[in-house]
Formats: sequence, C-alpha cells, structure tokens
Amino acid sequence: MNEQSAKPRWFPANLAVAGAAKALDTDGLYGTRVLVERQPLNSLLFADNTVDLVLALLDRGATEQGTDASGDLASLSIQEIVRVLRPG
Repeated sequence: MNEQSAKPRWFPANLAVAGAAKALDTDGLYGTRVLVERQPLNSLLFADNTVDLVLALLDRGATEQGTDASGDLASLSIQEIVRVLRPG
C-alpha cells in the first residue's frame, strides 16, 4: 500500500481532487477531456505523447501539518512530463 492510498478519503488533498472531479463531471468534461489525479510525480500513469497539459500543485495540507511538502515537488520528473506530453 503506498502512502497516497493510506490516507483517508477525507484527507484535504483527496477532498480537493474529488471536488475538482465532481465539478468537471457536472460540466461533462471529466474523463472525456480532463482528468484530475493525485499520484507520485516521478511516474505518471499515462502513455507517451497523450497529454496536453500537466499541472503539479503544492500540497498545502502537508505544509500545515509540518511535513516537507517540497519533497513532493522535488520528486517531479521533467523527463516524465516530457514523455507524456503530446508534441506541438
């Protein structure tokens, strides 16, 4: 079990992801044009050249809890982002 799945569903970051997914679904965009996921930044679960935009957000909840939120961004792999981004 990874650290992300060990966090309860009510964990603030999980609620933000669920809220964003619900809003996008209401607009008919979720799953067809937009995905919102919370996952490690060093291994993106998308095929090569399939993504138009990757956003990496700082987990404010981690900062408020005194954990090292910058560690999450430090694990961001530029090579992994380039791999999944669609050319052009």
